[in-house]
Amino acid sequence: MTIDDVRRTLQDAENAGDAGAIGALMADDVVAMVPTSPVLEGREACRAFVQAMLSELLAIFERRVEYASAEAVVLGDHAYDRGTFAITCVSRADGGRHEATGKYFWLLRRAGDGWLIARLIHAVDEPGEPPEVPETLETSRLRLARPRPGDAPDIFDRYASDPEVTRYLAWPTHRTLADTQAFVVFSDQQWSKHGVGPYLIRSRDGGRLLGGTGLQIEGQGRASTGYVLARDAWGQGYATETVRAVIALATDRGLSELSALCHAEHAPSRRVLEKCGFALDDTWTVPATFPNLPDTESRHTVRYALKL
Repeated sequence: MTIDDVRRTLQDAENAGDAGAIGALMADDVVAMVPTSPVLEGREACRAFVQAMLSELLAIFERRVEYASAEAVVLGDHAYDRGTFAITCVSRADGGRHEATGKYFWLLRRAGDGWLIARLIHAVDEPGEPPEVPETLETSRLRLARPRPGDAPDIFDRYASDPEVTRYLAWPTHRTLADTQAFVVFSDQQWSKHGVGPYLIRSRDGGRLLGGTGLQIEGQGRASTGYVLARDAWGQGYATETVRAVIALATDRGLSELSALCHAEHAPSRRVLEKCGFALDDTWTVPATFPNLPDTESRHTVRYALKL
């Protein structure tokens, strides 16, 4: 077994959740330094840690890891291999993606016609600070701005309480002003946590409230978006102009993918997304909730994604 074979076997065993196969690649006196654990000493301690970690993760996620060697050197009966790894986890519940990257260093010891890992160090990269996102941005006709408490009555009156406007949305039609005030609180929480969140859509000419949009961070490098427009703002190209502004915002923030969900039969929204370059994700099977639709109507959801 070559060093390349060890790397590929370890990768395949991790992806299969096979802690026994991972342990078989390690020397009896292996020492491992890995994230989220104290130093592990001995093959059995490493195997037990891996088994517990993978059992917990694989119950929640579909998980894939890929190793890429930068340098592998043999020095007699010893060798080392160093490089990078990338981990992708997809939630079994809602399809949300989470990604991480890191670096590894292995010291290997010759064993018969193969190699065993004697020392192992894995370190996860610390995410850098994302670029600062403006709370206000403008397009040729629109001004997008972070919601403020004083906006709640206007939001309620213009679109949030209109059952025709909210028909295909994932949040319930607002029945009272308190519902809209709760949304503004949620918006502040998103901005505080992620440095970005919902935006209100206003006309640059006069500042009339037209609707809402935003960026919802889902994981490293990925976010979702959507939009809602007051009834008198339909059919004027505002949706396309808004989505293109959000794409530019996501690109400036350094995101790698932007997605959007919509009801399969909501043709206008699908046309907007396609016009803006989004592609239909044929693998998407996770249903979404549409709390404003009667029980007799379809809940079929489609997902669109755009690589940035």
